[in-house]
Amino acid sequence: MTLRPLSALSPADWFVGAEGGSQLRAQLGPPGFESYVRVLHGAAGDGDRAEGHLDARLLGALVDVLARHTLTPHESYFALWEGYGDIHGGEAARFLTAFSGPTAWPGRIFTKEKPKSPPPPAFPPHVMNGPLLIANEQQYFLFTGTLDEAGQWGAASWATGRRVTSTALT
Repeated sequence: MTLRPLSALSPADWFVGAEGGSQLRAQLGPPGFESYVRVLHGAAGDGDRAEGHLDARLLGALVDVLARHTLTPHESYFALWEGYGDIHGGEAARFLTAFSGPTAWPGRIFTKEKPKSPPPPAFPPHVMNGPLLIANEQQYFLFTGTLDEAGQWGAASWATGRRVTSTALT
């Protein structure tokens, strides 16, 4: 299964309406908890951070830890930043995919290559046109599902046309 987009943002009222600076709240959560943690991780093992993106192994480990500290693993909420270029499709996503995939076959020099259509948005219109959660002056799509579904946004991949099964957990 995949996470389900929410058309009502009220489950996030406790987060958005909490006291404290919006930037700190967006990074760590609202005040009042005994302790906090922020996961910083490397990309492809090279030590560079790809903030917001977890590989399957790290995401699985995070879900295991979170499951031990919640009473509601069957009812979880997830926010996905709407600013990723591939979410909206169109020309921005075409630019992102311009250098991905195999190179053109050499025989193509004899015929003109067909122009590719811009990729469609990652989500259907009811999600793309739905309400957005605003935190720290940024907008997020709000999803719900089980903790085990973390990262399974149900979005179309902009690079290959396959369904995305694990992307950003924000």
